[in-house]
Amino acid sequence: MISPKLILMPLSTSGHVTERLKGGLAVAKYFNAHLDVYHTHLDPKRFLPTGQLGLPTKLVKELDSVAGRFATTESANLKT
Repeated sequence: MISPKLILMPLSTSGHVTERLKGGLAVAKYFNAHLDVYHTHLDPKRFLPTGQLGLPTKLVKELDSVAGRFATTESANLKT
């Protein structure tokens, strides 16, 4: 059996971060491999209902701003 030397692990803010990191570390330790963790996140604009529900532009911009601040905070927490 060929053992991996590098394991790539995407990590997002979708929950259970600590558990997933511990699992990734356990797998890396088992194979005596290096674990590279990559932070990933989706652009909040992808989930805003632009033009579909007739929401006011001001509301859509505010939702985008709030979602962007949330994503930035979550990214900082993950990096910590």
